[in-house]
Amino acid sequence: MNWAFLHIDWTRPSTRKIAAVLAYLGVVGVQAGLANIPVTVDVAKFSPVISPAGHELVIQGPFTNSAGGVLFSKTGDTNQILDVYFPRARLAPSTVEQLKSLSPPSELRSIKYVTQEAAASSSSKQHCNSSIEIALLSSPGTEPEVGLYQLDSQADSPYVEMQVTKAKLAVTLNTDVDSANQTLTACGYQKLLRVSSLSGDDSQSKPPWDHNIAEPMPPITVIVDTDSAFRFYFHPLEKTGSSQASGAAMLSLNLGAPKVRFEDASPLRARAVWTNPPQNGDKNPVSPDFSARALSSQGLLDISKIEIGPDRVQMNISGKARVEVQGKEQTANLWDKVKEVPLLQRSFETANTALLGWVGFILFRKPKDNS
Repeated sequence: MNWAFLHIDWTRPSTRKIAAVLAYLGVVGVQAGLANIPVTVDVAKFSPVISPAGHELVIQGPFTNSAGGVLFSKTGDTNQILDVYFPRARLAPSTVEQLKSLSPPSELRSIKYVTQEAAASSSSKQHCNSSIEIALLSSPGTEPEVGLYQLDSQADSPYVEMQVTKAKLAVTLNTDVDSANQTLTACGYQKLLRVSSLSGDDSQSKPPWDHNIAEPMPPITVIVDTDSAFRFYFHPLEKTGSSQASGAAMLSLNLGAPKVRFEDASPLRARAVWTNPPQNGDKNPVSPDFSARALSSQGLLDISKIEIGPDRVQMNISGKARVEVQGKEQTANLWDKVKEVPLLQRSFETANTALLGWVGFILFRKPKDNS
């Protein structure tokens, strides 16, 4: 088989000029690439990752060490009360069965679990603790994304809105009294579980289903479907005139299940995390403020702390990842290493000078006069 190769006439000045320009551009491209080599970095240097109100903190592919799939949990102090709102959710079958004598709705509804003042003031000062536990109900073969965000800041209440895609969440709520045979009223308040029609539903005239919780009862579980959100607040029990009340401090969430041994897996890990700025009105996608992506399933990012406040959510992370900040990937500059070796630096400078001289000679030399 005969191969036909393109014949290049090197005697033509135009051919030599094109070759010189291509050689120059090739060297410039290689050197520019060596000045911006994508590298893996220790994301701990960017910790904590802060997502202010209006932004979103996303955890992709969360992996928890909890056998029950618990991602986050929190038991408030005795001076805090918990309020939770679900725009679109349903009571878990276990809770419907638990309350079956009251005929609770089991369909998709709007649900809230909120605090209301007791009818009578408490004579005995008991203490109550409200708690929330959020578990991931993922499907095999999917990689869920959990988003944490705040639509606006609150003066005195740590709060967060949470949404999950490609999975469901089981949110368990409970309020306990610290003394046996006592009611929530002894703590100065009681809880209300309200299940209402969905916003925009034709059955708006249908009255909500209410359950006043004045005595300790088994935990209530609510199922949040994929692409649905809910929000929860930890309010200060005692109202004060100052916006800097103790309730406004950062509140740390418990992650997964506590480690028993040092070699145990981290309570919560992730494939990637990033923060999204507020979306533009034109609905064009906005690049993340910060993103960190692990390179493999064996080298996941460790999440050691998540805190919520009245005006931000922040997270402590560690591990090796490819990182982008304001859309710019973190890179290494090989020429910084070259500059550390003077002889090597002079060699490159000499080579570059020689290349420029040769390109200039090819491009600008005068043709020979054959007359």
